[in-house]
Amino acid sequence: MRNYLYIPALALVLTLNACDSSSSSSAPAPQVTTTQPTTAQPSQPSPENPTPIDPTNPATGESSVLGLRAGLVLPRAQYLQNVGNGIAKSAEDFLKASDALNQATLAYCGSYDPALLETAKLRFSDAMLLWQQIELFQMGPLSENSAALKYKIYGWPQISNYCKIDEESMLALSDAEYSLPSNTNRKGLQALEYLLYDASLTSICPASNETKGLWEAQTPAKKWEARCAFMKPVAAELVTNATTLSTQWGSKDNNYITSKIGNQDAEQSALQEIFNNLFYIDLEVKNQKLAAVAGSDIKLCPKSPAPCPDKEELRFSHLSKQAMTSNVRSIADLIFGFGEPRSGGLSALLRNDNGSGIAATTEANVTKLVTLTETEQSSLETVLAAKNGEDCDASQNSWVCKVRQTIKDVVGDFKGEYTSILKTAVPLAPQGDND
Repeated sequence: MRNYLYIPALALVLTLNACDSSSSSSAPAPQVTTTQPTTAQPSQPSPENPTPIDPTNPATGESSVLGLRAGLVLPRAQYLQNVGNGIAKSAEDFLKASDALNQATLAYCGSYDPALLETAKLRFSDAMLLWQQIELFQMGPLSENSAALKYKIYGWPQISNYCKIDEESMLALSDAEYSLPSNTNRKGLQALEYLLYDASLTSICPASNETKGLWEAQTPAKKWEARCAFMKPVAAELVTNATTLSTQWGSKDNNYITSKIGNQDAEQSALQEIFNNLFYIDLEVKNQKLAAVAGSDIKLCPKSPAPCPDKEELRFSHLSKQAMTSNVRSIADLIFGFGEPRSGGLSALLRNDNGSGIAATTEANVTKLVTLTETEQSSLETVLAAKNGEDCDASQNSWVCKVRQTIKDVVGDFKGEYTSILKTAVPLAPQGDND
């Protein structure tokens, strides 16, 4: 979790350079028609029963991708209710997916049937991609106590200690009363990815490490038995942590965000928390998930311009590209609103607060980003290879360069008029990011 300091940003100058690149199978962004509201201001909803306000001329522009609707108007209370309830549903869905993953893990470890291993991998994919959406909702229970709950569920961007995962597997196999360690770099979704997907069964521990010799002395069958001995409690703990998240966040109309409706200071604080999370696509997606792997960020990849494949987020399951798509879906939820049909998001709130121009610009830029990520079906490895040395500062022909430039455009919107209209402050780290 990023613990940012905040600085006033009323006169913000945006300097975004650098870029990364890759594959080029992106479709043009669909045209989104917007309608502007009249100058008459809508009446405010009561905090107890906020209701959406339609534009005077209802928006007719609906994107074919994710049902994005532009031109809507929404007051603050209704926006906060939509976000709070949307995240509550995401937490509930993740809990269900975690339980399904746990059950699939138990089924495989009860028979070692290869077909059941594939089922467990599918359930992992379901849970991981749902979690990737929640990555952009790091507030409330996911940011409290130095983001302890978030890191218990998914420790990235910290690097997993795969040697220690092998060690824990051997300990779990030999100890009937084994209990999980507190270290988050060997548990959670990161550990489950390695345990389920690493087919080599070869320990990456150095030769001098005792675990290396113990592990390599085992037969493949015994190694899977050891992995299961560790994997079962890890998957069970994931369900426990997912339950904690869902419970602590709350339910529809009674959750962390909706509890703040009606208190002006609390509403503003919630809006600031939401605003902070928008910058996930800048630091985490653009820089860490794309630039670092491609060798386009010397701070994150010391070998730059040579690539750093070890920096790939999900290198065993090869879900890294899909993870970014899920991240962008959450940006769409925050900007256009959760649910079907979408009733309006942050852009609708901007329009409600006399920010029609920046609202329309953001809707167009986010729609373009969504289209790029949803229509490209290749793996991260494929799109990075297709970048083929393109300098993203000079051109944007490959998929990676297009995505990175579009993220810059979206983040430029966030760093501009948003701060003065919404009375929010740009997190210090994104303010200082020049990539």
